[in-house]
Amino acid sequence: MLLPYGTGHVIVENNNHDPLRRRSTIAHEMSHVILEHPFEILLGTDNACRSSASEVEVEAAELSGELLIPSDGALAMAKRGWTDQQVADH
Repeated sequence: MLLPYGTGHVIVENNNHDPLRRRSTIAHEMSHVILEHPFEILLGTDNACRSSASEVEVEAAELSGELLIPSDGALAMAKRGWTDQQVADH
């Protein structure tokens, strides 16, 4: 989750999650900051908190994917026939 802190933000993530999921979560929350998304009402569930603004979440998901594996790099790896594991390892 992303929390306002003074003039900045703090990312809170679950250290019980797998490291790859944690990396994805951090990239997603960083994307909200980079895209300067406003804070919206959060909906709490048993498993997570979610923004009510689905368009904002889609934008953050798209940018976080680009931060983790840039499109140009993914295309180059695909052309080389790399497996998902090879991409993840790289």
